[in-house]
Amino acid sequence: MGEDYLAADEKPNRLKNLLQRLGKSPVVRKSKPALIIGFSVAVLFNLVAFFGGFGLWENSTLDWRFLFRGPQEMSPSDQVVILAIDDSSFEQLQVRWPWPRDMYGTLIDRLSGAGAKVIAFDLIFSEPSSDAKQKQDQSLQAAIERSRAWIVLASKFYMKKTPVGVQTSYVEAIPGIDPGKTHVGFVNIWADKDGITRHTKLMAVHLNQPYYSFNLKILTRYLKLQAPKITVGPHWLNYGRLHIPVEPGANLLINFRGGPGSFKTISVVNVYHEANFQYLLSRDPDVFRDKIVLVGPTFTESQDLHPTPFFADFGPTPGVEIHANILQTILGRAYLWPLPAQTSTLLILLLSLLLAVIIVHLRPLVSLLILLAFEIAYWMLAFWAFDAHDLILPIINPSLSLAGVYFVTMAYRVLTEERRSSQIKTMFSRYVSPKVVEELVRNPGAAGKLGGNKQVVTVLFSDIRGFTSMSEDMPPEAVVELLNEYFQAWTDNIFAQEGMVDKFIGDAVMAVFGAPVIHPDDAIRAVRTAVAMLASLQKLNAQWTARGQRTLKIGVGLNTGEAIVGNMGSTQAMGYTVIGDTVNVASRLEGLNKELGTSILISESTYARVRDFIEAREFTGVKVKGKAKEMKVYEVLALK
Repeated sequence: MGEDYLAADEKPNRLKNLLQRLGKSPVVRKSKPALIIGFSVAVLFNLVAFFGGFGLWENSTLDWRFLFRGPQEMSPSDQVVILAIDDSSFEQLQVRWPWPRDMYGTLIDRLSGAGAKVIAFDLIFSEPSSDAKQKQDQSLQAAIERSRAWIVLASKFYMKKTPVGVQTSYVEAIPGIDPGKTHVGFVNIWADKDGITRHTKLMAVHLNQPYYSFNLKILTRYLKLQAPKITVGPHWLNYGRLHIPVEPGANLLINFRGGPGSFKTISVVNVYHEANFQYLLSRDPDVFRDKIVLVGPTFTESQDLHPTPFFADFGPTPGVEIHANILQTILGRAYLWPLPAQTSTLLILLLSLLLAVIIVHLRPLVSLLILLAFEIAYWMLAFWAFDAHDLILPIINPSLSLAGVYFVTMAYRVLTEERRSSQIKTMFSRYVSPKVVEELVRNPGAAGKLGGNKQVVTVLFSDIRGFTSMSEDMPPEAVVELLNEYFQAWTDNIFAQEGMVDKFIGDAVMAVFGAPVIHPDDAIRAVRTAVAMLASLQKLNAQWTARGQRTLKIGVGLNTGEAIVGNMGSTQAMGYTVIGDTVNVASRLEGLNKELGTSILISESTYARVRDFIEAREFTGVKVKGKAKEMKVYEVLALK
């Protein structure tokens, strides 16, 4: 029992330790700004999307995907046929609108006789005909009673703005029609905010009473759903054995087959005229058999034409054909599947983090090209997913999130690079030449790791012979003046070879070649500096002699090897310098000049790098303080 308790208690600690180790990982630390940028931008744009900020734009991208997929071909197995009250019908029948209702009775008789399973009228028979035309209603009633096909009639909600708000009324079909032979459903077609019809409402509640759509009523009869059990959730509407994915408010995304004319459409005149009807059946006896026949207006002045996603290329679609698209979506289970909100949020977060991590250390142009690659690849994926799998990936939110990541990352780069440039200028302007400073600003990577790095450098040490005793006999002002001229000469020569003045220690000079900027020939640059300084010192000695001042004699030691390079010091005082045995040996070599009677001594490691460029004399068996083994050292006689 105790062991189990301890084991369970250790698990959080292990996880905590793992997270702490990950947080200290160089990779994570280096990527931390990118992760913060990616996460913040993704959260911001997801919040905008959550509150509907991209809805209209996202709807437009859905239209583009429909147009990219293009119209789908009709199939012989289609279960929906449209009987269109079209312009041709008016021209040939010469009947004014609205048509006498006994004409619809004739259509019912013909379609029922041809084997239609459901005949649905996308027309509102809201009031009885006038007394003079009562026989027309009776004729329609009789045709419905005779019909072997099920009849579905249309109702409609009407919304009217009033001073106190929107008033809704519900208009049903003709009272008294045999309820055993008919169903009634609302035919309203509601457009999105931009005026495009993309959804249909399958169910509505009015005065606490549920009402069902024209299409559900058609399916009730066509699929023989007897008293279907109905449940509605935020994402599904269960209607009998139909399980229909919906958006909140029982809204179904319509998978449009195409623009107008995407379903088999027959003019009313070809059914109403007996001769035309018989000719139609002789060509295709099964044209109506076991089908849903939608009867509705398509003529130009019907005011029942609606923009759909195919509007830009094909014009408005008649309402009756929108109902055909709805039925085909449900019957063919050709549902559109928007990516769930949680998955969409996670996708955008991952894309934003990935892009930020990739581009945070890249140049703007390369970053822009990578952004464009991300955008193009994602748009291609979204269009392919829709075309191949009816999957709707969000486009606007990810696209804007990726663009936002790019711009925020570039702004971060500008700010951090300006700060880094300022730090570099402040740090190195006292140590290296302006040319080297500009190189460091232009290419910060040339300085390696400012926080600490082990690298090969050539260290130069120089000291004035007998300076202590000499300075005791000189006024302080004269000492300072002489040293300033002397150090200036050293600085000029060091900067000329793009070396770094590490420090002045009393009368000694320490310079470094290979940090902060690395050159392949740093060793010979250091030797040239030493030789140039001896020449400069000769000129200075001549000037000092002419002024009656004392002259100087110096010794220079150089060594090449690995050293630790970086910012060192305390929070109050810090400087960029090098430390290590390489530095110590250079200092010891400088001191050997006095013993060997030389001016410039270099180590064996330095000589190996410059032997082709100098004339030198070798000293063997030299004992260097701090070294157990004797060393070879070389006096630089001249440059070749």
